Amino acid sequence: MLFDFLLALIIILAIAIKFYGFQTYIAKQLAGYISAELGAEVSMDKVEIDLLRRVQIKGLLVRDLKADTLLYATSIKCVLSNYSVRKRFVLFS
Repeated sequence: MLFDFLLALIIILAIAIKFYGFQTYIAKQLAGYISAELGAEVSMDKVEIDLLRRVQIKGLLVRDLKADTLLYATSIKCVLSNYSVRKRFVLFS
């Protein structure tokens, strides 16, 4: 019974992580935690992650303790161009 529940939970999470809305929710929760730990504002509007291919963050804002803007980016995009587990290298563009 417990095994079936855990298996179902893993399957549901594996499916949910593919949706940008769920990814954005998790990223905003993480940004809130970081903000609370640092005492400074970290926020973002949207996160899109295509596993093992692309990460895009829209509306990233980082402020310091005096509320001065340290970083604001309308869009940050990182694309995984090539990788090799055996050779231990990763190439981003």
